[in-house]
Amino acid sequence: MAPPPATDPHTLLNAANAALNRLEAANPGLYKSLTDAYIKSGLKNSASVQTQLNRLPAGSDKTALQHFFASPAALALAITEAIGSSVQGVGKVIAKGGGIVGGLPQNVGNAAGKGLEANVEPLAGIAGVLSTLTSPNTWLRVGEGILGLLLLTVGVVAITKSTPVGKAVTNTAGKVAKYIP
Repeated sequence: MAPPPATDPHTLLNAANAALNRLEAANPGLYKSLTDAYIKSGLKNSASVQTQLNRLPAGSDKTALQHFFASPAALALAITEAIGSSVQGVGKVIAKGGGIVGGLPQNVGNAAGKGLEANVEPLAGIAGVLSTLTSPNTWLRVGEGILGLLLLTVGVVAITKSTPVGKAVTNTAGKVAKYIP
């Protein structure tokens, strides 16, 4: 009996990277078709991606790629790692070329480069945010918060509408509203 598929986004991403490297070496045309379909679909799992996956021969690489493309968290992790690598690369270029580019002093270039490299780590949290946004409990909490604010507003209005202060605020607001277009 085969073990159940991994669900950890890092494990899925590593397995997919290894499978893609083997596919690129064995069948560059199919590798290009699959990656082009993924990019053209807006970095999402789509029918065109599934069509290319179906062209793969049966085996562990096909299974690894199917599990990867079926996991929104793994797809989000792949995107954040790609963005992080790009930002890190830009940071290193700025750090090395700071004394040359635009006449910037070397220490300014180094500071900018190190700042960009340091900001790569928060990008890794995007995958966690995306998985939180898909959680039903998150939306239940948001709804409870909105309901609480609504009840609080109704209570404040009910308390203040019959008091002298509440009436003064209402009258003043009515007078000011006449002058606002």
